[in-house]
Amino acid sequence: FTLKGTIEVTSPTVPHNSTADKTFVSVPFEHKVMGDAAVAVTAWRKDPSGIVNAGVLPLKVGTPTQYTVHWKILNYATDVKNVKIKSTLPAGVQFTGTVKSNAPTAPQVNNRAGLVEWSLSFIPAGRGVVNAPYEGIFQIEALPNVTQKGRKMELLGDTQLEATDMFTGSIIQRRFDGIDSYIPNDPTFKAGDERVTE
Repeated sequence: FTLKGTIEVTSPTVPHNSTADKTFVSVPFEHKVMGDAAVAVTAWRKDPSGIVNAGVLPLKVGTPTQYTVHWKILNYATDVKNVKIKSTLPAGVQFTGTVKSNAPTAPQVNNRAGLVEWSLSFIPAGRGVVNAPYEGIFQIEALPNVTQKGRKMELLGDTQLEATDMFTGSIIQRRFDGIDSYIPNDPTFKAGDERVTE
């Protein structure tokens, strides 16, 4: 979108020796409106895409439990390019190697660095808002330790998005909260499943 208009300023004060009854200035303006993009981050035990997650609930010390993490990209008013999404895997969480995507690329995980990254060269305006979003899915395995007993377990650190707005040339930068084992979006989740037991 481009905002166009005119700013007008009038004043009853006039310069000395002027016959005008007011002072008037008119300035036209044009401003390009930057778009926005977001990532919806969720974790699942019963994965809606069909990936099978193994393990026990509630979480148990020394016993691995698998989850899938979904990144859905919502792109609003402008085309974007050079899209980069990244997050960290907390201690005790690792990538299993299972990944799915409906985009030209898929998330990649570096277990040694504990980093998940997803790069896309281009996303058209409205993708994920007026039609299906690009979605990247990756499976992780959480292995709780005894210090986490009685608490929720962190599954993924904050997710960061960076992209270039192709209309304005501006950089879009957004940060989204990390997720833990409390996942009420999953209809199979029961209260207490999020806490680590012995």
